[in-house]
Amino acid sequence: MVKKILVLARKTIKLIILLGISILLIICAVALFFKPIYGVTLNGEQIGYSKDKSKLQAKINKYMESGDGQSNVAFVQMESMPEYKMCLLKRNIVTNDDEIFDKVKKQGTTYFECYAVTLKEEEKYYVSTKEEAEEIIEQLKKKDSNNIKDIAYTQIYSTEEKE
Repeated sequence: MVKKILVLARKTIKLIILLGISILLIICAVALFFKPIYGVTLNGEQIGYSKDKSKLQAKINKYMESGDGQSNVAFVQMESMPEYKMCLLKRNIVTNDDEIFDKVKKQGTTYFECYAVTLKEEEKYYVSTKEEAEEIIEQLKKKDSNNIKDIAYTQIYSTEEKE
């Protein structure tokens, strides 16, 4: 009886070792021919592959907060954000973060911030900062203008940059 148990145990150990080696070989083969990568979709359409999801998303978030470095950009509103899905692709597949970023940028709406100096609630003059608007109003007060009570400023968000 003990002999049968030892033979069964030896066969079981050999089977476990054989399975372990097989799994290790399969993992090595997959790692040799494939690499983990993120498939990126926007509005349900596959737009590319990215190696570093967090770096690409950080670049998109920075763009949404401050635009392309243009002056007076308040924010950029996106219709939808890209979705990421981890997948294994052949090693020769090239990632295209810049193309993905450009496609995401195209679907965004840029909002510019400015201040309008108003006369009786009609916008007369646009400036880029609150301080400039207050300075203009102060200069008009010093000139003792007749309609100074009707002059004010307001903050404006627009999809077009005001001159």
